[in-house]
Amino acid sequence: MIQDFFAPLLESLPSDRGRKCEILSQECILQSGFHHFDWTASGLAAKCVESRMNKILPFYANTHSESNSHAELISSLYEEARERLKQIFKLDSNFALISCGFGSTAAIKKFQELLGIYIPPRTKQILGVDSLRDKSSFPLVIVGPYEHHSNELSFREGLCEVVRIGLNTQGLVDLEALKNILSANVGRKIIGSFALGSNVSGILAPFAEISHLIRSFGGIVCFDCATTSPYLDIPPSFYDVAFLSPHKLLGGIGGSGILIISRALIDKTLPPTFCGGGIVGYVSRTSAQYYAQEQRREEAGTPGILEFLRSYFGYALREEIGQEWIQQAKIPYIRTLREFLENEPKIITYGNLEHNALGIFSFNIRGISPFEVSLQLSKEYGILTRAGCACAGPYGHDLLGLEDNAFFIQKPGWVRLNVHYTHTQEEINRLLEALKQILHSV
Repeated sequence: MIQDFFAPLLESLPSDRGRKCEILSQECILQSGFHHFDWTASGLAAKCVESRMNKILPFYANTHSESNSHAELISSLYEEARERLKQIFKLDSNFALISCGFGSTAAIKKFQELLGIYIPPRTKQILGVDSLRDKSSFPLVIVGPYEHHSNELSFREGLCEVVRIGLNTQGLVDLEALKNILSANVGRKIIGSFALGSNVSGILAPFAEISHLIRSFGGIVCFDCATTSPYLDIPPSFYDVAFLSPHKLLGGIGGSGILIISRALIDKTLPPTFCGGGIVGYVSRTSAQYYAQEQRREEAGTPGILEFLRSYFGYALREEIGQEWIQQAKIPYIRTLREFLENEPKIITYGNLEHNALGIFSFNIRGISPFEVSLQLSKEYGILTRAGCACAGPYGHDLLGLEDNAFFIQKPGWVRLNVHYTHTQEEINRLLEALKQILHSV
């Protein structure tokens, strides 16, 4: 029965790109008349995944029970999903894969708890560390220029010193600045936590170079893969830690966040980061014996069982479609949209378009608020995009040339959209026509 639940989600897909895009588009659960160009914020439900989840629901039970058949089945499904995810990401036995709340934000928090960086503000106040100015005795956390707020703000509030690497003259990660920071902190505990891809400009970070530099100084390498993992993976040999947001995948909505972490970073001589049911072998009135297995001891309480299964199915569907095909399918769409945006004098684009590997575009139209543009696209054309800073405020300051802590009459930002492998050529044409009409009206 377990193998039935993990059978392929789709029948064999055609090799023809256009036909394959049409079939995948039909798999998306979306209100008729609307076109989803906000995949960077969230994926969509997939009919095949929802059908599979409905087959699981009649057997739902708690994973902590071992004395009834449904609990035994669900526990087996849960752990089988974990093992299959490890295979998808090509993880060996040196890595643990932990389900964490919702999105990479929860995975980042779990990582910080494991390394002693996260501390609640109230606790900082009680201990008198909230006003510490000298953090040189704490770990040094180096973040990149493209970070989502979760991968920067959370460290700023933690027991660490944070240094942000800026952009070079090409608008890419300044590797020379990274090298200088590392050289100036020899002998210090160093953690590098970089967005693998920008959720604003679609630029892929030079992960191999970043990894090599940080490791050459004995640092821990972390990549926030929230933006990239719907489309591609990198070999785990390049990182010690990865943060994933399965809800951004087709079929992954409602999925749990995932933390991939080297087991060597988990100190099992300490209690789990949070203690509860399901992580103990024995509890008396005065003591407790916690499980040694890293994945189990860090998932206190009843886990998000269905959420974790949805995470698995999102990645399983991605693998059935094929990472290489996904990348190839987006290339003509990326080229078309880039040419359109670059050749419209009323449009201001952000980021280095030559290095836009993910198909995420951010832009403004002169003379009109990005919030008005996004709303108009939605209400008049059924095209769903996003306006704002995309939870990447520091990068936004770089791109827009803003001063820190300045007074803004209007909230700054841009329109963000991204092309996706489920889009059809008709949808791309509709987007371009809508933008032309808005440009004509300005």
